[in-house]
Amino acid sequence: MKPTILALLALSAVFTVACNKEKAAIEDRKDAAKEAIDDRKDAVEDAASDAKKQAEVKADMDKNNIEAAKEAAQAQADADKAKVDAAAEAAKAKVDSDKAAAEAAKEAADESAKAQAEADKAAADAANEAAKANAGAQN
Repeated sequence: MKPTILALLALSAVFTVACNKEKAAIEDRKDAAKEAIDDRKDAVEDAASDAKKQAEVKADMDKNNIEAAKEAAQAQADADKAKVDAAAEAAKAKVDSDKAAAEAAKEAADESAKAQAEADKAAADAANEAAKANAGAQN
């Protein structure tokens, strides 16, 4: 009976060792799988971090582009204001120039009319004098 017990013990030891090796292999596979999952998690975290950084850079670029467009639009508006002011000043100057020209033309016409009236009066006076002289010569 002793050899049977020894054989059973030996067989148990072999199964135990074989089971322990299987359990160890299972544990190794489990550890490897967990490590692979942790590596994937790290890769996902790194990718998310990179994506966040890129999004922040893009957002900063978008903000800068918006600010530049706003400044360009404001500069254009300021230039348009200056253009309107210059056009108004030119129109006012033209009105002043036209008014001055009209006043000068009126003054010239008034002077011409006055000179004509004086010439007409002088001619009338001369005709009266001539008529008086003719009347005195006939008497």
